[in-house]
Amino acid sequence: MISHKSGRTKNKTEFAACNLYIKDGEYVCDFEGKRDGSSAIMTNMLGNVGLLWLEADENNKEAGERVQVLALR
Repeated sequence: MISHKSGRTKNKTEFAACNLYIKDGEYVCDFEGKRDGSSAIMTNMLGNVGLLWLEADENNKEAGERVQVLALR
């Protein structure tokens, strides 16, 4: 589940580094402390993180919606 709204930037499959944690028995992802831009790619991958996976044909996601996340541990 995503904790807040996520906007799309392109009509391509997108991956975004996100924080990943368990709340009330469910995995939740958010982007708190994550930066945009190519220089932040590796820094964003530190800690308990995952990759939010949005397919090219998916729309923006609203808070509380279920999303695909690849857990990286």
